[in-house]
Amino acid sequence: MDFSIISSDEKLLGSLAEAIFSCVIQDASKNHLGATGGLFHKQQLNCSIDSSVCIHKISEAEIVRSAKRCLESFHLMKSPQNARKIKNGWWPAPNYESLVKIGGHEFALWANEYVPTYKLQIKAKAFENTYLEGRHESESNRWEVLLTHSQLVHYYSLSFPSLNTFIFWK
Repeated sequence: MDFSIISSDEKLLGSLAEAIFSCVIQDASKNHLGATGGLFHKQQLNCSIDSSVCIHKISEAEIVRSAKRCLESFHLMKSPQNARKIKNGWWPAPNYESLVKIGGHEFALWANEYVPTYKLQIKAKAFENTYLEGRHESESNRWEVLLTHSQLVHYYSLSFPSLNTFIFWK
């Protein structure tokens, strides 16, 4: 899950922020207004205004499948110093009851840090002098990378020293 974005195009930073903010608003409305939809609920795209950057939330079923495959890693890493609680009041991590049932509350917190929850897509030709390291190119000429909830929160919380280069670490 290591990747970085290197760009001299200032529009990219704004487009990323718009797409992430769209995710935050969608989660907040679900949390405060109640989840609506269910089986036939159409997934909302979280995109920048010009749709050059989109963030797709991965389905809970897919997240749970990925987390189950990582359960052994969680047990190996589990120790008082590694089991940190992520506190973030402005964009709380998703609370998947199925993950709590599989491995407990700590496992659900761990999954938010290590299991991809979102798919970031950037139009390959929308930004000048931009490179997304650690990505693959989708069929629709978009660069794609999987992100955890913690990575998105980390990005949005950063104050960049320069708009020319910004990097995600994991």
